[in-house]
Amino acid sequence: MKIVFFEVHDWEIPVLKKGLNEDLSFYSDELKMENVNKAREADAISVFVYSKINKEVLDKLPNLKFITTRSMGFDHIDLCE
Repeated sequence: MKIVFFEVHDWEIPVLKKGLNEDLSFYSDELKMENVNKAREADAISVFVYSKINKEVLDKLPNLKFITTRSMGFDHIDLCE
């Protein structure tokens, strides 16, 4: 499984890698249309509050099966079909 993390600080990477035997990629910038190709092959993405996950972004992620947010809220993720 390919998992792509966005909005990651350097200190978080060892914690996120612990126990995951997957293909992992880490980026400090938020996920947006301008860089969505970084996650093009992702099966899962992990974002924080500044990544705006809308239909336009989701349409560019054909393999995506799972989205997780490392925040309390999820209003930055479009839940519409």
